[in-house]
Amino acid sequence: MFQIARDVFIEARRNHFFWLSLGISILFLFVTASFTSTDEAMRGKLFLESGISILWLVHILLAVFFTTETLYDDLERKSIYYYLVREVSRLEYLFGKFGGIVLSVGASLLITGIVFTVCATFLNGFQPRCLVGLGFIFLELTLAIAVLVLFSTIFTKLISIFAFFFLFFFVSLLEHYLLGADVGSLVKGFLLLIPNFKYYGYLNMIVHAKEFSLKYMGFLSAYTLVFSMSSLLLATLQFERKAL
Repeated sequence: MFQIARDVFIEARRNHFFWLSLGISILFLFVTASFTSTDEAMRGKLFLESGISILWLVHILLAVFFTTETLYDDLERKSIYYYLVREVSRLEYLFGKFGGIVLSVGASLLITGIVFTVCATFLNGFQPRCLVGLGFIFLELTLAIAVLVLFSTIFTKLISIFAFFFLFFFVSLLEHYLLGADVGSLVKGFLLLIPNFKYYGYLNMIVHAKEFSLKYMGFLSAYTLVFSMSSLLLATLQFERKAL
């Protein structure tokens, strides 16, 4: 399992999209920092909000495309057999891939997060909210990768990407509508079993909130762990029945 994760991390270092996303993040952070530094009133909230949004957008796209590319390329090139013939179980294979992808995307977030924190410190002094915002993004990326691993065992590549974005953007809106409507408790209960990314709304909680709750961070960590592990176990059950 650890060897698979290591192989994925090495693969990420050779991936053009990985380095492109890293470069774009750093470039936009510097541009935003330079722009906001010209106006003292914009140095605070605007850079913090823009910077975290840039890191979130770039890394959620990196998570989607790097995850699907890594998993589907193994199937297309039959390189998955390199591991399976060495008596690696399919559970170990999926968990290894998941760990390697999280490590790779997390490394990119760490590098760009350091740049973001340095720029924010230069503009306004050190703010612990920067680190909390990066923590929110990392947890969200972890759950996103787990869901993408599950979808990759069920759908084709394009459908997996579409299904993820549908879940990401529309399920939260659907839940908001249904929970306020007169619908059965069964429907509301079913929605609670689906991963919901609205809980990672860092802009309202980190940028605009006056105080940050450690209790909520604990809830978010537990929520990420439960749904990520559930997604991976479901992916393993599906993958065990899949003909390669």
